[in-house]
Amino acid sequence: MSIVVVTGMGPRTGTSFVMQQAMKARLPAKGTQFPIYTVPKHNPDGYWEMINLTVNEMDNHVVKLWTPDLVKIDHARISHVIVLERKDKLAQVHSMYKVFKDECKQWPELAKYFTPTDVLYHHNNILNLWLSQRDQQTIMRVHTEDLNESIESIIRFMERGLQCQ
Repeated sequence: MSIVVVTGMGPRTGTSFVMQQAMKARLPAKGTQFPIYTVPKHNPDGYWEMINLTVNEMDNHVVKLWTPDLVKIDHARISHVIVLERKDKLAQVHSMYKVFKDECKQWPELAKYFTPTDVLYHHNNILNLWLSQRDQQTIMRVHTEDLNESIESIIRFMERGLQCQ
């Protein structure tokens, strides 16, 4: 059993792009193209979020997971993790607020529960702790700004992760 996880140091880091590229490379990837809470115009080719999949359904697939779901999965089931992070944190926060504004038009109650800055802070803290407990050789960290140059090596890394049994 092997699950390859695509995640990011918060939203707007290129995780959807990596999932789209995995699918183009014909890797076994699973996810929901447009979950109900998303605004398609911000990712017209899809978000590919993991929605309502069991751990068994994720086996031998590439999936995109955020920390609330990621921390629930036994480390032994995850073979490789691709972590995306933006160098330009200010641009990331601006992008998050732009999307959040549109999401709140769709779901006004969102604004009652959190801000994008809260999400980024909590997500990064939890993800960094989770990553510190993993074998670092099974983690590939990539800056969002370098995705175009790195996508081939990301795909090869995913392929190796799927071959782990």
